[in-house]
Amino acid sequence: MPSKPPSTRSPLLPAIMSLGLLACASLPVPRAGSSADTGELASLLAGHFSSAAQAANDPAFFPIELHVVRIWPHRSDGPWLYVEQAEARSPEKPYRQRVYRLEATDDVFISHVCEFKSAPLDHAGAFRAAAPLQALSPEDLEQKRGCEVTLRRSTDGRYLGATGARTCQSTLRGAAFATSEVTLSATGLESWDRGFDQAGQQVWGSTRGPYQFIRDGARAQRESTASHQP
Repeated sequence: MPSKPPSTRSPLLPAIMSLGLLACASLPVPRAGSSADTGELASLLAGHFSSAAQAANDPAFFPIELHVVRIWPHRSDGPWLYVEQAEARSPEKPYRQRVYRLEATDDVFISHVCEFKSAPLDHAGAFRAAAPLQALSPEDLEQKRGCEVTLRRSTDGRYLGATGARTCQSTLRGAAFATSEVTLSATGLESWDRGFDQAGQQVWGSTRGPYQFIRDGARAQRESTASHQP
């Protein structure tokens, strides 16, 4: 996120100051079989993304780097993913760091959103590690209750999702609640985060539509090749 407060030209997924936190370790255990069900969704989420192309065509948007990597692969209550976002001009200073835990429930998927209990910047750049956040566990996180994203798989293979209408509380810049809308595909993702006051008037977030993130396939190929080298 830029150093200045979020505005209508604010980047993807601004830092929502949410209430009602509880330990991520207390999240419900996924139903049997959900690990396999969430595998495709986790694979599409994982990767390195950039909004540079959109920013080059529309100055209302910032060039943002988004990194999503799998963590804690041996846990049976996942998949879990570490998410880090930063402006392209200052990648060493991420404005947003989260951990997602995916769950399949009947015909929908739920992405539970967790944040670090303390010192998130201590983990900046963790996406580059061979085993990201290996020294941590869900007990080191707190859930952003009401901010989970519910997704459904469409017939064309995309995943479409959103938060509840008024469930994600926020106090950022006079907001009362925040909303997120997400579209995920094999080539990238779109995400539109906005904050609204009690009367339903938008007070932060893009007013021109979602941020458009393109997957960096070349980087994924380089990392895959490096990981298989002796």
